[in-house]
Amino acid sequence: MSDLTNPYSELNKPEVRERYYEGIRNKLIRTYYYLEHGLNLLNEFKYLIAGILAFYYFLKTDNIMIMVWIFVVAVPLLTVAGWFWLHKAKRSLEYFDLKYTHTNIFCLLERIGQWRAGISLFSC
Repeated sequence: MSDLTNPYSELNKPEVRERYYEGIRNKLIRTYYYLEHGLNLLNEFKYLIAGILAFYYFLKTDNIMIMVWIFVVAVPLLTVAGWFWLHKAKRSLEYFDLKYTHTNIFCLLERIGQWRAGISLFSC
C-alpha cells in the first residue's frame, strides 16, 4: 500500500472549510452549481419526453393514455437506474479513477521532479 495520506481528512480541517465552504462567495458558487445541475436535469428530461413521443408515434395509436402509461412506467424505472448508477456504479468508477489515474499522474509528476532534481530513485 502506498503511504499517501487520506485526501478526505484534509477536507475536514476548519481552515479548509472556512476557505472553500463558508462565506458569501462560496454560497453563490454553490447556488450556481445547483442551478446548473437543475438545468441539466431539465435538459435531460426533454429527452425522456422526446423518446416517449417517438415511441408513441412509432406505435401509431390514437389513444393518449398509452403515452401517459409509458411515462408512468418510464419515470420509476429511470429513477431506479439513476439511483443504482449514483450509489453503485459511479462509486466504483470514482474508485478506479482515483486509484489508477490520479496515482499514476502523481507518480509521473514525482518522477519528473526527481529527474529535474537529479535524483534517480523512483518510489512509484
